[in-house]
Amino acid sequence: DMNAPKIFGGDVRTHVLLFADPDSDDFDTLRDAWKTVARDRRGEALFIHVSPDEDRILTYFDISPDDLPTVRLVSMPEGSAMKKFAQETSSVAEEDLRNFVDSFFSGDLKPSLKSEEPEADDLEGDVAVVRGKTFEDIVLDATKDVLVEFYAPWCGHCKALAPEYEKVGKHFSSVKDKVIIAKMDATANEVDYPGVNVRGFPTLLFFPAGEDKEVLEFSGDRNFDGIVKYVEKTAKNEFSIAEEERDEL
Repeated sequence: DMNAPKIFGGDVRTHVLLFADPDSDDFDTLRDAWKTVARDRRGEALFIHVSPDEDRILTYFDISPDDLPTVRLVSMPEGSAMKKFAQETSSVAEEDLRNFVDSFFSGDLKPSLKSEEPEADDLEGDVAVVRGKTFEDIVLDATKDVLVEFYAPWCGHCKALAPEYEKVGKHFSSVKDKVIIAKMDATANEVDYPGVNVRGFPTLLFFPAGEDKEVLEFSGDRNFDGIVKYVEKTAKNEFSIAEEERDEL
């Protein structure tokens, strides 16, 4: 993987990736168009060719060899999460390439975000399941205080936290109209929201009720008592949980 360090390191924080087979008939034409646009953006963006044998990079961008040639843009602003952008058209002609790169720099491009398909029972359990496509409806609901655990299925710390987190969900289950305890598989779902920078797992973020939905990083002990205390202290909504429900837990 010669290209991986080049793509994810360095001072220029915008990278434009051309995924193309160097043995294809039109590769020379592609490369000329590519170089022309690259010249105009020297110092602002790094233009990198990725060949089909760079499996890990193709997988990372959800690209199969059948999709080639295709272009992706990656933005890695200092201090915030990496964003990936895909062209709406699959054309790699010079004009389309230039339009794509220009629209990124003018701020008109929306990031490509991965999302699983929502399922009917996502909200049935004590812990709500959030997908990329349902993030806005569930987490940004101004009437609710929402705690989200961003996890990875393979992460040991997440597995250790799971039973405690389920208990937290159960504890607040009678006040779901006010408080939502939720989780999202951050390896299969991405969101573009200020303050949501998932750099490790599990990441616990709190979204207090209210129109502006600022993001707060969870602070406290990552166990049942610590999380319950944090939610009770930080929530904007007023609610009460009956004593007999507490005793059952």
